[in-house]
Amino acid sequence: MGKDPKHFRTYRGNPVWIFKVQTLQTFFLNRSKRTILREMKLISHVNLVHLQGLLIEKETLTFMYEFCQKGSLAGLLERMTLDWEFRAGLIHDLLEGVVVIHQSLIRRHGYLSPFTCLIDQRFTLKLAEFGLYDLIKDVTTPEMSNKLSENSTITYANTEQWIAPELQAKFKTNGMKNVRNLAAIAGPEADVYAAGGLIDMVMEENLALDDAAAPPRYSLSGIRTIVEACQHYEPWRRPMADEVKRRFVLRTGARSGGFLESLVRRMEMYARRMEFAVRERTEALKAERKVCEKLLEEMLPKSIVERLRSGYAVEPEHFSRVTIFFSVIVGFVEFVSVTSPMEVIDFLNSIFSSFDAALSTYDVYKVETISDCYMVASGLPKPNEQHAVEISRMSIHLLSIFRKRADHLRMQIKMGLHSGPCAAGVVGSKRPRYCLFGDTINTASRMASHGKPSRIHISSTTCALILHISDYVIKERGIVELKV
Repeated sequence: MGKDPKHFRTYRGNPVWIFKVQTLQTFFLNRSKRTILREMKLISHVNLVHLQGLLIEKETLTFMYEFCQKGSLAGLLERMTLDWEFRAGLIHDLLEGVVVIHQSLIRRHGYLSPFTCLIDQRFTLKLAEFGLYDLIKDVTTPEMSNKLSENSTITYANTEQWIAPELQAKFKTNGMKNVRNLAAIAGPEADVYAAGGLIDMVMEENLALDDAAAPPRYSLSGIRTIVEACQHYEPWRRPMADEVKRRFVLRTGARSGGFLESLVRRMEMYARRMEFAVRERTEALKAERKVCEKLLEEMLPKSIVERLRSGYAVEPEHFSRVTIFFSVIVGFVEFVSVTSPMEVIDFLNSIFSSFDAALSTYDVYKVETISDCYMVASGLPKPNEQHAVEISRMSIHLLSIFRKRADHLRMQIKMGLHSGPCAAGVVGSKRPRYCLFGDTINTASRMASHGKPSRIHISSTTCALILHISDYVIKERGIVELKV
């Protein structure tokens, strides 16, 4: 039995499997065949493929069976990686089906193989074709029986695992072309032999392991003993099917439907893991978002970031009163020429990181650093009436930091301040920058470059804004011509 769509039908709303057998003569239902057919029809068990009907025509028998969506056991073993409980559950289903057949009037399956073990949509194993060969053995040829197989190339060479030795000898001697023809002469002992081979086939990967590698309730050595007992050369020394089932349950704790329960448990566990993973990932994304927002706020003013996040356009703004700070390191060009690039980077990073940390105590905004130049503003993007005072206090703090950090290098810094109007706005989209424009910016830059080392050079405009602060010592330098 296979999954060929041309043999698939729907009967009374249920999927069924249809296949036809051509007979050599008119099929006649005698008493023995009626008994077999009645038993095939009446046996209803979760581990047996149910015969739902038989249409008898002149030289054609059309069988209608329950449809098993997942195909044969052979196909399942090829397609899927199965866990312990799944494998044990399949074997339990197999043995349960064999026991039911042996206790019925049919007495034996006859051709128990991975191709007559079918899997339904609930992953329950069901035995198919039981009783079939007793029904058709005297009205078909071996070639016609061969058509029943979904794999017509089944030969003696690849069936030793489930064909009992007593049947193998007859197969060789009689030259049968299809091992399914042995079903009519097989006994219950041959089913037990086949069951042992199928246990070995299903548990093959697991049986290669040691007992220590198995789940706690599994005894691999015990399962191996069961397989050996089932496949004893002498038929009469093989255990009964119900005894095999009892031993297997004892060694594994397997039960019918074990896989479905295992599947449900695994799905619940998977759902819990997914829920935890989603929650964990959500927290990670929140943390990453905070890092990104913090990084963005280092590049742009917080108010600008909030407007961009809300989807609003950021228009350039004009600020009438701001104070700009610039600083440049004296002799930086000479320092770079005699120092390795890595040392230069380490030096600037040490200085400017200390500057950055100090800014948090003042109402100022760091605009940028370019090489040895450090630029800060106050009064934007949030207007601040004390912009000149904030920048002045910050400048004194930064100067003391530089002296501590760079004194051993005998390096000095020049600082310049200027107050006035300017324009500001975001420039660029991939790497946006908050840029300042206007004569106030140029003048502040020149104040730094024309100042004296280790001094804070302020313009008269800035001086007028901080004269009322008694803490500052301001000395007039005189007239200095700046090229703005």
